[in-house]
Amino acid sequence: MNEGEHPFSDLEDSRSNINENGKIWGTWFKDDLSDVFDYAYFGAAWSIIHLTETDDLSKETFWKFLERQPDLSGIIIESNRLDAVGKPLYVGEPIGKNSFFILSGNDSDGIGRMTNYFFGNDTRTMYLKYQVTANTESKLDVNLILEVCDGKDLAESSDFSDGAVEFRRQP
Repeated sequence: MNEGEHPFSDLEDSRSNINENGKIWGTWFKDDLSDVFDYAYFGAAWSIIHLTETDDLSKETFWKFLERQPDLSGIIIESNRLDAVGKPLYVGEPIGKNSFFILSGNDSDGIGRMTNYFFGNDTRTMYLKYQVTANTESKLDVNLILEVCDGKDLAESSDFSDGAVEFRRQP
């Protein structure tokens, strides 16, 4: 707690479902994999990603990091134990844990900046174009499209391309 660097969730305020309907926050499963828990895919790069909103992280264990990054929107955790199966989210290996900043739009549709959680701005900065779409009113029938772009201007000025990766709520 004294270190102020650990983004633990507040267990006293836990919810049984951490997915927020219509928003980017929660757990997502790569849509081009039929069963992400299949032994061949489990832990493959980007097979599962998780986005946690800053408000859902404990201020008691994360205070120092939040002081340094007051515009932080949340963190992104990327599965990275095995090589990617299907379409990769970006070139190279998944970083694993990232800081996420919403630059424009909102938590359903917009442009974000992603940097390595441990090294911050001293590493490659990636810009994410994202869009959450609901197919029905079910909290589990929601899709996320993510595309990594080389710069903010490119992310803002272009539509999703063939490089975009789709995720779903259901495993």
